[in-house]
Amino acid sequence: MMRIGKRTDTRKIAITGMLLAVMLVFNFTSIGFIQIGVVAFTTMHIPVLVGLISEGLLTGVILGFVFGLLSFIKSYTTPTVLYFIFQNPLISIPPRILIPVAAWAVMLLVGKLARKGTHTKHISRVIGAVVGSLTNTVLILGLMAMFFAPRMAEALAYSRAEVTTFIYTLGLTNGLPEAILAGIAVPALCAALDRLPQTGKPE
Repeated sequence: MMRIGKRTDTRKIAITGMLLAVMLVFNFTSIGFIQIGVVAFTTMHIPVLVGLISEGLLTGVILGFVFGLLSFIKSYTTPTVLYFIFQNPLISIPPRILIPVAAWAVMLLVGKLARKGTHTKHISRVIGAVVGSLTNTVLILGLMAMFFAPRMAEALAYSRAEVTTFIYTLGLTNGLPEAILAGIAVPALCAALDRLPQTGKPE
């Protein structure tokens, strides 16, 4: 079975801390949530997926939780037209925790089905990153449609049909670019981390 993110304790602590710092910088400089009109294009899933692939599922879940928590806080500190959606912690946090879980499951499946090798590892990382990103998009948009369509229609002065079209459009204009970005950036960053010295006590 393919092993994901098995590294030394020292390395795990250092890289997890570095990724947490990156997420905080992204959050407070708005690099992580790039506001475009009434919606935000996110890059916060990148550190989450890098943490998963480089340091394991627990690290990915922790970073996913931080992503969701920062999104929840940001909905209060810098509210937008649709701020109320992410003020519900069930919307802002669980989908972000499931980003690394979905990516991890897919990478394990690819590792079982494909031949072992450098190319297999890279392909599994690409697929895992894309699936993790799309998991976030699908869950967020699905929950928006289920629970917030009436409030969205009121906030945007849309009809219910227009809200549905708006949500599908977000999936294309935000979700797909975010997934493509993840599929390119995450494997490249993980490859760079792979070249770091392996120090500390083996797990």
